[in-house]
Amino acid sequence: MLNIDLIRQSAIGNWPYLLQSAGIDAGFLRDKHGPCPVCGGTDRFRFDDQDGRGSFIYTHCGAGDGFALLSKFMGTGFIDTAKQAASVLGIDTGTSQPVITYHHKPIAVPAKPSKDLLGVIGKLWLVHCHDLILG
Repeated sequence: MLNIDLIRQSAIGNWPYLLQSAGIDAGFLRDKHGPCPVCGGTDRFRFDDQDGRGSFIYTHCGAGDGFALLSKFMGTGFIDTAKQAASVLGIDTGTSQPVITYHHKPIAVPAKPSKDLLGVIGKLWLVHCHDLILG
């Protein structure tokens, strides 16, 4: 059974790590206006991560929390996005066991990520995650 409350609580403070593990470059995860990791817009996206909830603001794609950003980036619905987050956080979605909160720091990367490299990494990660989830 998927315990959404446990996943939401465990994700607090871990959104930079969760988003990077899905293929979003750390260069996008700054509290400064810059390019959008979803649509490639050049200067209207800002990742502000208020209260550790992965929040972002973007005039083109909209605003939301880490689940919304991960969902838009991966092109998945909320349940699949929650399963992805649970997998990265080490939550067993079959039993919904508690998880240790990691609070990872973002990995340092160049300020201007390569769109080609991000696309390749994102596609590889999606294939990998798809195989992990569906077995």
